[in-house]
Amino acid sequence: MVHSGATINMIRFLFFVLLYTQQFLQIESRDKWNYKDQDNWKNNKEWAKCGYDEQSPININENALVPAKFEPFKFEGYENHACNMTLTHTGHSIKISTCHDHIISGGGLNGKFKLDHVHFHWGTKENPQGEHILNSGNTIRKFKGEMHFVHHHLDKKSVNDAASEHNGLAVLGVFIEVNKEKSAVFDKIDEQIGKLLYEEKTVDIPEFPFINLFPEDRNKVIRYQGSLTVPPCHETVTWTLFTEPVYISQEQLEHLYTMYDGKDNSNGLLLNNYRKTQPLNGRTTYLADLNLNPNSGQQNHYALVIISILNLLMLLIL
Repeated sequence: MVHSGATINMIRFLFFVLLYTQQFLQIESRDKWNYKDQDNWKNNKEWAKCGYDEQSPININENALVPAKFEPFKFEGYENHACNMTLTHTGHSIKISTCHDHIISGGGLNGKFKLDHVHFHWGTKENPQGEHILNSGNTIRKFKGEMHFVHHHLDKKSVNDAASEHNGLAVLGVFIEVNKEKSAVFDKIDEQIGKLLYEEKTVDIPEFPFINLFPEDRNKVIRYQGSLTVPPCHETVTWTLFTEPVYISQEQLEHLYTMYDGKDNSNGLLLNNYRKTQPLNGRTTYLADLNLNPNSGQQNHYALVIISILNLLMLLIL
């Protein structure tokens, strides 16, 4: 069978069109991921690390925690009112950003780390859940949500730059629980959620010190080495989880369930934006006492003064 030149050219044209379309779809798929398909993240060559051995989050056996002692965290800039605070619907979560520098050090970290952003994870009204799970044998504790403070090493310009470096990232995780009272600081976020129904929407939020998002008791933390919980799942994260949660009201929690998964409502609501727990694979998890009581040094000083006075009185009496 003999093909004309025109036919051969048409076949070549269609071949190149199909090849280009396939490459375009592959490129598009690198940037598109969702929680519903998380079991297949590792099958994308760009996200192969999602199938590696030191992934996050994890189910933490509280009976297997190894005691550790770290120096207290030093929070630089966290107690100042952050400037130009914005809240963004990223398509996978909501994210708080600010122009102010927030730096952490101490706490067993290898240097100083700069805050990039804060984001949130939640489940549904019927099944509220964060990412990490605590268990103590017969008791499994799933929290109502989870807040992540994502930091990169101060030597690097961004999370992307630091993500491929050993211990390049430090994430502080805060568990979210519910009680009857509204959280005043979370109210500043909650009041803006109605303006963030769709992906890529951004609003300004009232300024407040980021330290107010943490629990008041920051003495005890869980520490382990893990990964980002979203693609590309780089295993370069030093995780710190505060054992004491923060509390918001049920109404505030349920407002998180009102945003849509995408730029319109065709994909339904943005729910269950958490990754399933990953195998521990022999990693060690630590329970550290940071001895953060700000009055402990002062109390010790007073105790020494009282002892000295008592000793002096004893000498005078004798």
